[in-house]
Amino acid sequence: MQYRQILTLGAALAFVLVPQKATRAQSGDPVGVVQRLQGDASTIHSGNSAKTLEGMTFFLQDRLVTDARARLQIMLTDDTQITLGENAEAVVMQYQFNPFVSEQKGVVVVEVSRGAFLLTTGRTSSIEVKTALADLTATGTEFWAGATGGGNEGVAVFAGTVEVSNEWGSVVLSARAVTQPRF
Repeated sequence: MQYRQILTLGAALAFVLVPQKATRAQSGDPVGVVQRLQGDASTIHSGNSAKTLEGMTFFLQDRLVTDARARLQIMLTDDTQITLGENAEAVVMQYQFNPFVSEQKGVVVVEVSRGAFLLTTGRTSSIEVKTALADLTATGTEFWAGATGGGNEGVAVFAGTVEVSNEWGSVVLSARAVTQPRF
């Protein structure tokens, strides 16, 4: 009898103490919608590719890919707006936002594996964007990041602040700050 109680208690504690990850499979809720599209783009969901259309919703872990000369503007449910440039690829890796809980600031993690993008934060307190060269943490921000020519990447901050960090260190950029060197 005692062994069974310990096993039950252990299972209950494991369930409570293991952090619950938000995934599409658990929630099934869309994390955003395609607002505008110029040119061709595709959405890869569970390994299946489909043509991206204005007004369509997308989910956590969906890969958004733009073609040459394409632009794709998405709006997350917290009003974060992301515009991908041509030949870009992005995935919303983590997304937690509850507009009915004022204490919850939300979590947004986006991976942009290639291409330029423009981002305006929404109602979450901050957003993290992971790129091939650096991690960008934005607060109350509008900023652009991408190639600046000559093999360099840069960040231009139009409002708020962006912390740019990688293995070589970090720097906080504020409105109207522009970086040119490769991170």
